[in-house]
Amino acid sequence: MGSGIVDRAALLDRIGGSRELLEEVTGMYTEERPALLDQLYAAVEVGDAEMLHRKAHRLKGTFGSLAAVHAVAITARIVDCAINGDLAAAGMELDSLAVEARKVEEELRRIDAQEWGEPAVAR
Repeated sequence: MGSGIVDRAALLDRIGGSRELLEEVTGMYTEERPALLDQLYAAVEVGDAEMLHRKAHRLKGTFGSLAAVHAVAITARIVDCAINGDLAAAGMELDSLAVEARKVEEELRRIDAQEWGEPAVAR
């Protein structure tokens, strides 16, 4: 049974069962995650609903590609908050998203280890 953080079967299907692709996707996500979240927080801080909408929509697509179901739902709520101009609610959702985003990273690594064992190259 999966964790519910990432739909393992959907993810493995999307990457064609390729460990190399999973490691590449995980590496890119790990590298970009802090900046993406910072951009969302910055948009809320300066009251820029349009920027929040664009960045959250992009991140929602990223989570969709990773089959990160709960993270997709949270970013969808942030997109809705941006559309409605409710930046206070978006800020609260962002705190939840930051926690979930870290869980997604951990789950990607767990899936890699469970599918293929220890990585060929130390990360």
